[in-house]
Amino acid sequence: MSKAQFVQRRDGRVAALQYLFAWSMNPPKNLAEDLRVFFENMDQPREYYAFGEELIHGVIEHSADIDAHIKGLAHNWEFERIAKIDLAICVLAMFEMIYRKISRRSSRSTRRSTCRRGSRTPTRSGSSMASSTG
Repeated sequence: MSKAQFVQRRDGRVAALQYLFAWSMNPPKNLAEDLRVFFENMDQPREYYAFGEELIHGVIEHSADIDAHIKGLAHNWEFERIAKIDLAICVLAMFEMIYRKISRRSSRSTRRSTCRRGSRTPTRSGSSMASSTG
């Protein structure tokens, strides 16, 4: 994946996070219209944020299941007390971890190929660098 593609995916995640935070505060009556207005006010054309829009639709589609996962992990903490921005980050991350198997597979193969090329990785102490031999 090129640097430009990484930047575009990061920008898509930022847009998804912004939208999901607003959505959690005030869910719209018409999602399609709300998304149209949201993307009209972004710096890039809507197509640029296609990955972010995919994340938005996925999170909303699976919101009940994702909320149940978070509730199950939030020991000794009431779900309603989780800050909305923290919850938006959590639901976005949970969606990617549970439902976006493609991104996990590609990131694993990227890590493996990086290690095979002998990239430099930090040692356990974190203070010096050691070369990976693969």
